[in-house]
Amino acid sequence: MDHVITAFGAKAEQGFDNRHCIQAAVDHCAAQGGGRVVVPQGEFLSGEFALKSHVNLHLEAGATLRAWPDSTGYPSTFTDERHRGFIVAQHCEHISITGSGVIDGDCRSWTSGEDQ
Repeated sequence: MDHVITAFGAKAEQGFDNRHCIQAAVDHCAAQGGGRVVVPQGEFLSGEFALKSHVNLHLEAGATLRAWPDSTGYPSTFTDERHRGFIVAQHCEHISITGSGVIDGDCRSWTSGEDQ
């Protein structure tokens, strides 16, 4: 079964952190026994979210999932001063990321000019 993130409030708007919407879609999908969490066409900013067992994160053609450019979007134990978890999973099985969309970790926001 498909769970489109926009049905959970996600918006392709600059300045809107979709992490809670995407997490709600993942949580609902997992509670239903699994399926696909779909990122539709558009650019969606998001902080950290966690995949769960039996969930397929699917990015449709023309979809971009871009990392939130501020450390406030990464509150979990997967982070420290130097590392941020964008799409995380722990103790999961049968998870996947599919589709022809783009996942952009936005390295420019996290590295100095010398590192780019």
